[in-house]
Amino acid sequence: MMTILTSQMSLLFFKWGINDSLGQISTWSTEKNCCVWEGVYCDNISRRVTKLESLFNDFDMIRIPSIQHNITHSSKLVYLDLSYSFVTGMDNLDWLSPLSSLKYLNLSGIDLHKETNWLQIVNTLPSLLELQLSSCNLNNLMINPYIKYLNLSSIVTLDLSLNNFTSHLPDRFFNLTYLTFHRKSRYLDLFHNQLQGSVPEEIGQLARIYSFNSRNLSSLIYLSIGSNNFSGEISNLHFSKLSSLVVPPFRLTYLSLRNTNQGPNFPSWIYTQKSLQHLDISSLGISLVDRNKFSSLIERIPSEIILSNNWIAEDISNLTLNCSYIRLDHNNFTGGLPNISWKNLKELTFLNLWSNRLSGEVSLNLSIWKQLKVHIKLSFLLPCFRC
Repeated sequence: MMTILTSQMSLLFFKWGINDSLGQISTWSTEKNCCVWEGVYCDNISRRVTKLESLFNDFDMIRIPSIQHNITHSSKLVYLDLSYSFVTGMDNLDWLSPLSSLKYLNLSGIDLHKETNWLQIVNTLPSLLELQLSSCNLNNLMINPYIKYLNLSSIVTLDLSLNNFTSHLPDRFFNLTYLTFHRKSRYLDLFHNQLQGSVPEEIGQLARIYSFNSRNLSSLIYLSIGSNNFSGEISNLHFSKLSSLVVPPFRLTYLSLRNTNQGPNFPSWIYTQKSLQHLDISSLGISLVDRNKFSSLIERIPSEIILSNNWIAEDISNLTLNCSYIRLDHNNFTGGLPNISWKNLKELTFLNLWSNRLSGEVSLNLSIWKQLKVHIKLSFLLPCFRC
């Protein structure tokens, strides 16, 4: 059992091995209980160290393997966040293996391109709920032979965005025979890699209900697979194996499919998502929509709509937008400006209608619109200004 003194000495060794140029861990000293140090959190009863945050410290080119063995003495550590801490030279993650109680791990922004066994290491953390490895310069995920043995049965949040994965996304990545997701998984982010090939139909298994009595992702709320090099479309076929239901069981609040070549038809399964607050389907090559379903979808999104760089030619003059951030630029929308209620006009922060085929009169109340960053290109419109 780890004592407070052992915890304190381990953290002091860690401090001595880094450069805290901003003085953000200056409170770490032998004169105080480590549970009151900046960035250190302890269990209220056992007083064990359970959480460690880097607080954007500058570790100034320190080679992590020489100091991380001090952290791993804390086998009861449940929260470790070293994200964007300017750590460099992390050649391997073997030091994580003893942290069997770890539930949250965030190493985002740390260069891990030399680490080839990170999948194996992650698989040794039985309590892990949240894994964030965004912007870690990881590569060759899909050709790692260990992926077929991977079991992420406890994962709720998985963020592998902004890395350098370049291979095809194999079916087995979403195959619950090998990759088991927790039924309450809520966040999946593969955004901005260089993944190729078609999006596998097995993505539908992320939300399967009855097949093999497997756990499901009915609680999934965040899905981002945009800005890859996928071909083909994500259609209802990807969810056809769920059951007889045609509506995916999850309720997304955030969806990004940017640059995933879904056109020319608007992905009909998106119409079923009643809880969307953020939608980015820019650069999908969409030209055909169901007018009524499309209007209903757009009108109920409250936060962010990005439909840029498609070929949608609908009349939007009868749309009533309730969103604070709107990008409809570079389409073929026709008619006049969409309706924006007085209440939502005051909350509107960004509106871009550039490069469409709109017409009619623009009425601008400058006292309201002066706070708005507006980009508008309107063909044959007569502005009407009201001060």
